[in-house]
Amino acid sequence: MWAYKYPHNVNESDPGNAIAGCIGKYCNELKEAAFPTPFYETVMCFILFLLLWSLRKRLKIPGTLFALYLMVNGLERFFIEKIRVNRQLDIFGFRPTQAEVISTLLFFSGLVYG
Repeated sequence: MWAYKYPHNVNESDPGNAIAGCIGKYCNELKEAAFPTPFYETVMCFILFLLLWSLRKRLKIPGTLFALYLMVNGLERFFIEKIRVNRQLDIFGFRPTQAEVISTLLFFSGLVYG
């Protein structure tokens, strides 16, 4: 679970290596293996679920659980995006990805809401 070449990927901008014997439109895999971030994200979201499930009866103020979800999910998304290969934006000299901007907004929304 450290690297995956994503066979039959749909990324046409970087076709990668052809898969031998494959016929059809999506017959390529990445040139270099990448982190399998969907797997990592599934594991982290399951842990987030367990955390929220364990806190659901302890938090008495309405909306606190949702605010906690926004903050932890924002953190999880931000750190996943650090190892994912995405196009970067240029915002005031910073080079975040679109998902990093959204995850930062999620975190601060939860912080303000909570």
